[in-house]
This record gives sequence, structure tokens and C-alpha cells, in this order.
Amino acid sequence: MATTNNVFAPVSLAQAKDIIKTLPIKRAVHLYGPPGIGKTEMIEGLAREEGRSLHYVDLTDIDPTEIRGDAYVEPGKGLIRVKPSFFPEDHSILFLDEFTSAMPTMQAEGNKIAFSRRMGHWKIPDDVRILFAGNKPEHKAIAYAMPSHVANKLCILDIQPDLDAFVDYGMAKGFHPDVLAYVSARPTHLCSQKDTDPSGRWPSPRQWEAVSDQIQKEEQTPKDLFAHIVSGFVGVPVANEFFSWRKVKEDLVPPKDIVDGKTVFKDVPNRPDITFANCYSMLFYVRGKDLTNVQQERVAKFGASFSKAEITLVYFKHLSRIMHKLTFTKGFLGFYKNNKEALDSVLGAAISNEEIEKTLNAPDLT
Repeated sequence: MATTNNVFAPVSLAQAKDIIKTLPIKRAVHLYGPPGIGKTEMIEGLAREEGRSLHYVDLTDIDPTEIRGDAYVEPGKGLIRVKPSFFPEDHSILFLDEFTSAMPTMQAEGNKIAFSRRMGHWKIPDDVRILFAGNKPEHKAIAYAMPSHVANKLCILDIQPDLDAFVDYGMAKGFHPDVLAYVSARPTHLCSQKDTDPSGRWPSPRQWEAVSDQIQKEEQTPKDLFAHIVSGFVGVPVANEFFSWRKVKEDLVPPKDIVDGKTVFKDVPNRPDITFANCYSMLFYVRGKDLTNVQQERVAKFGASFSKAEITLVYFKHLSRIMHKLTFTKGFLGFYKNNKEALDSVLGAAISNEEIEKTLNAPDLT
């Protein structure tokens, strides 16, 4: 039976989490992915969602005897082994990180954990998820090829960087809009080892979070040092392009002026970089603000006027989590009429045609 070319493509972090939930508890999973894309954070989120405690073990930091249990001799009893400090209790996750960076002797112990579900003499409880993570040699990390007999006992998932997940995470964490707008306009720079500079620096979601933190402190950072700090995280080629792109801020409409009705926004066609910058600048501005009904209408109409519908969808997706009266605005509903399917999945519920027409035909707010 024929299959489409992308059926076996790498999965996103969100897809990987869903796959793990779908598999029987007894099936161990290994996550392959470049450094800094959020594998650990995804597993932490999975543990929270399932109400499980998380036992994190960096396999490059321990030796086989720690997994088997440290031993001592007790007079009259002989050799006694102590249960590992990270031995998981029932209804938990055992996360063994850096599996492919560990020495072959440690990988052999990981094989026993995955297949026999044992640590030394101790059987791992039945309701424990066993998850591994690591890098491939092509990820330019210290990594050994996984032995074939080990790989044949695991469900192995290739993880790809996920722009949507990064933006969702960044919005929830309050990332600076410059970072969110830049990676949205230049998605290949979210995670790109191809852009590694001579000092080994390259952009990843983890490094962009660090850049966001630094931009928040930009006013307190000497200008001659700021560029060095950013390039120290994402590398010189990407940092140069990022600083060139930041000049588009000169073309942005101050979000406060839009909200207060002091100016009317006009998008710049064929410049999605500027549109993304305006999009996240507004989202960043309205977070936590108590807007009047009139101001909320202005904020909605601002996003509806973007020249690219896909950017408007991103805008309304995040705005719906910030501005709870969004669905009562004409600006939103006018766009919603033609994009119901895409927006219903974001809102979690459909809006009836009667409600839409009632709002659209009501007098404008003044």
C-alpha cells in the first residue's frame, strides 16, 4: 500500500507527547533531537499533566554501579546493595537523559532498564514510564551510535524544532516580542546547526530564551556589550541578521497609539517581518491590561487588518488567551466568518451564525 512521503517525517514535541501517552506504560521511548529544543521541558510537562513525579537521571554523570546499587560488606551478612537514590516509585516517570552520550557500559545498563524493567536486583514498578533522550552524532554533540540490539527494544522518535510550540511557550513565559517576531519571520533560525559559527555557537529554542531574557535588560546593558552577548548565544551570522531585522522597529506603529485610538494601522504588504513585529508588539503590550470595550475592539480590528491571514490567525490565537472578550468584537468576528475551522480549534467551541450577525449588525462602539 502506498504511503505519502511525509508519513514518517520527524515529529513535533507536542506529537511526541501524545505518542507517549498513547503507548502502553511498559513500552520505553527514546527521543532523538538536537540540543536545546525542549525535550526535557516536554517531559516535565507530561509529568505534570499525568500527575506523576519525575526522576531525572543524566547518564553521563553516573556509573553502572550507581544503577545496580552501591555495595558494602556487612559482617555476618556479606555484600549488601543499596537501592539507587533515583529508583522510581509507582506512578512516576524515569527519565534517562543523554543516553547516546553515555559510555557503552551505561548504555548496557539502560538496555536492562528498558527491556527487563530492572535496576540491579530491584524490579521497576509497573506504572512507571521509562523515557530516554539523546542526540545523534550529526547533531554535533558528543554521541555514540545506539547499539542495534538496544534500538530494537525502544520506540524511537525523531523530534524536530516546533515553531508553534516555541511561540506558545514564549507567550506563556512573557518572552520579548522581538524574539517571537524574528523566529516567526525567520523560522529556519529557530534551531539551525547549519548556522554554527567558528566558535561553535548556533541558535536553538533554549538560546533564544536566553536572548529574550537579555533584551528585557537591554537598557541596563552597555551598548558595546549587548551585541556580544546576543552573538554569544546564537552565533555571529544569526546575531547580525537579528540586529538588522530589529531595525524594522522604526516602522512599527506604537501599540499604545492603536489602543488609545490616536492612529489607524495600515499594514505593509509583502513585508511579513514587519507584520510579525507589529503582531507581537501588540500582544506584548496588552498582556495584563484592563482594556475598555472600545479599546478591545481597536485591538481586534488591528489584527484583522493584517495583509496575511496566517499572521492574523496567529494573532487571534494568542489574543484569545489574553483578551477574554475577544469573541464579542466586530474585528474578530468579521475575520472569524471566513476562517471558522481554523479558529474553532483555538477557541475550543464554535460561534453560531446568529451570534456573529447580531454583533456585526450592532451599532459601532464610540
